[in-house]
Amino acid sequence: MFSFKDVSYFVNDGSEKQLLNQVNGYVKPGQLTTLMGASGAGKTTLLDTISQRKTTGRVEGQMIMDGKPLGGTFSRSCGFCMQQDVHEPMSTVREALEFSAKLRQPQNAPLTVELDFVNEIISLLELEPNADALVGEPGDGGLSVEERKRVTIGVELAAKPSALLFLDEPTSGLDSQAAFAIVSFLKKIAKQGVPIVCTIHQPSAILFRMFDHVLLLAPGGRTVYFGETGPESRYAIDYFARHGAVMGEYENPPEFIISTVTSNDDSAQNWPQIWKESEECAELQRKNTELESKSWHASADESASEDDGAKYALPLYSQMVELTKRHWTVVWRTGPYNFTADIQDVWLSKWAIFEARERSGIYDYKALLTALILVEIPWQILGYTMVYFCIYWTVGYPNVTGIAGYVYFMFLILSLFGISFCQLMAAIFPNPFIAGYANSLFWVAITVFSGTLVPHSAMNTFYRAWIFWVDPLRYCPGGTVSNVLHGVKAQCKRSDLTIFDPPPNSTCQEYAASFLSRSAGYITNPDSTNDCGYYKYSYGDDHSVTMDYYHTDRWRDWAVLLGWCFANMAGILFFTWLYRVKLRKQAG
Repeated sequence: MFSFKDVSYFVNDGSEKQLLNQVNGYVKPGQLTTLMGASGAGKTTLLDTISQRKTTGRVEGQMIMDGKPLGGTFSRSCGFCMQQDVHEPMSTVREALEFSAKLRQPQNAPLTVELDFVNEIISLLELEPNADALVGEPGDGGLSVEERKRVTIGVELAAKPSALLFLDEPTSGLDSQAAFAIVSFLKKIAKQGVPIVCTIHQPSAILFRMFDHVLLLAPGGRTVYFGETGPESRYAIDYFARHGAVMGEYENPPEFIISTVTSNDDSAQNWPQIWKESEECAELQRKNTELESKSWHASADESASEDDGAKYALPLYSQMVELTKRHWTVVWRTGPYNFTADIQDVWLSKWAIFEARERSGIYDYKALLTALILVEIPWQILGYTMVYFCIYWTVGYPNVTGIAGYVYFMFLILSLFGISFCQLMAAIFPNPFIAGYANSLFWVAITVFSGTLVPHSAMNTFYRAWIFWVDPLRYCPGGTVSNVLHGVKAQCKRSDLTIFDPPPNSTCQEYAASFLSRSAGYITNPDSTNDCGYYKYSYGDDHSVTMDYYHTDRWRDWAVLLGWCFANMAGILFFTWLYRVKLRKQAG
């Protein structure tokens, strides 16, 4: 049994503002409870507060589960269905439920038991016809709105919540028939012994009668009524009738109740004060005091034994495995992506799913980031390998194993750099448009300063001193060019030569000997006495050193580019934590 006593919630918006005012209530196993009130009364705020989802503000009051104070893993033992039905669109219904079961049920639960439980949930929610259908995007194929809502509920139930199931506006956006179907499913789930709390905004009379208990809030987060709805909603209606608010014969009970407690007439009664002075409130206080007394006598050792203190059911490595398998399946099913590889857009879309529904006790963001990188690597290796085989021999590069293998390894590291840097831009910038522009600007810059378009020696003194050396792309051509050209005899056409005539009685080689001792290059006709041809490079190395590319540094260049890849990955973790975890947590 879950109970909460004198729950208040405050936020600091320049000055402290109270959104909930000493709210009391309880939820028993098998009980379907609704939180009702006008817009702004604090329904969702109360739901977030008692489900331990509030990360900012100040919470006061006592919350107790089975006679004990809430442990650190309470939120993990609860299911929470948000108003928006956010799912991985390229997963099937069965896969979505199995993913939730694997990551959220206890680590020691056998896989066969988890999968059997998923089948039970599919049957309970009557999802068998769509069990192997893709969830899809809202309004773009896939499941209907009502079916998506059932999947949302199923995903939470697949976690086997041992405490409660919370739902925020489960009938929002549904027509009357779909809303009735959803509440009927909730009623069926509650009968299985699961305590359920949900917010609902002005339900129909039929829906209102389906709830066992109602907690009604007035503006300012003040309690107006808590108790059973009763047959045909008579208990709630009679409470207001006893205090002077009699409902008409044909009025809708929830609409009548909400309009009564939110009336701005001068003659309107102070319903929160009436509640405080009522017998129902006194009985609720006695029950909560009794539960609170039991909690103080609960054994600390017993609480510790039941609370392992872990935020997640699975360790980080197991989370990575499950996320990698899911993302691999998603990428495999997304055919066009394998040709366009819009890495930033995919990264941001998966983060949006994580933020919307999966960050609370399902898996760590570090597991998600790792999976997104790991799945991209094989696809990029395949793509870069195809490019390599199309380029290397067709342009006449040396057919030498050591050289060809080195260039291939450099291609692989370049692919890893591309993946990690695109994801780094996605982690830093808020949307794919800005991230795309920033990515393009960066690649133009590192191409210009890599030494291929503008040789190092021709750069402005300011840029030559530092930017060439910190440019990640400088190390790819640095290693590749110096390795491919190493030891290759320079060959040239007559148009490439510098032609000169030596003094009388001198050969071309004799006349140019002093110059050649200080410079690279060679004389094409050293024994001639006229029409001497000079070419500025003797070997390919002479050309590569003019760009500050050295064959002796080729493995250093490979290692530096690999280091940039790891730096990008560290940056992804850091900026994700800074901008998307830490700052947003502070912003509430």
